[in-house]
Amino acid sequence: MELKNQVVSLKLAKKMKELGFEQESAFYWVITLTTDYHLSFYDNDLPQCLKERNDCYSAYTVAELGKMLPSYYFSEGRRYKIYCDKDELTDDWIIKIINNEKEVECGFADTEADGRAKCLIYLVEKIKLLL
Repeated sequence: MELKNQVVSLKLAKKMKELGFEQESAFYWVITLTTDYHLSFYDNDLPQCLKERNDCYSAYTVAELGKMLPSYYFSEGRRYKIYCDKDELTDDWIIKIINNEKEVECGFADTEADGRAKCLIYLVEKIKLLL
């Protein structure tokens, strides 16, 4: 499996940085001289100059996203469970946030990393989950 399929997409990485997610991960989307982005590995030690650049984004892995994503959260006295699972029929990743009464949110993603990222973005934007 290609590395780009195991980390969050550039589009979602940019959104997560915009929302204030910590910019530390094993991999980063970095712009090259040709203005194309590529994945770089910094051995958990991103140089200070890259932290200050606007064209460098954390390319979180599935494991890193899993550590950030709570398995549940409480809102308005209700407990909500978060699921990210693969649909065997469509091969898409399904994101569900549900409580005992109803499904609150459902989305789809091409990769597990993007599914988890979309769920985190939803929690920060809609639920105002603190980072």
